[in-house]
Amino acid sequence: MWCIKDCLGISFVVVTYCLLAYGEVAFILTILLPSLSVTTFVQFIIFNAFVLLCVTSHLKAMLTDPGAVPLGLQPQEIEPAEDGESTARHCKKCKSYKP
Repeated sequence: MWCIKDCLGISFVVVTYCLLAYGEVAFILTILLPSLSVTTFVQFIIFNAFVLLCVTSHLKAMLTDPGAVPLGLQPQEIEPAEDGESTARHCKKCKSYKP
């Protein structure tokens, strides 16, 4: 599991999930409870499916390592630019190829 634990990031996570919880409560109180029917139940299922997708995608984005280009990787083909120089970019510190 990969996650940078800083105060600002954790506070944004708390705000994000508070907003999702507020949306859930507002949906239940304003749409579901006033008129209980089959259509509101279907809307409840669809809304909760979207909330679940939001939560899982946010957790995956937050807890997954973004990855890096391996050291020593070189591009397969380097097309020369119009002025004859290479278009491949390299890091100034480690001299690694930047895609």
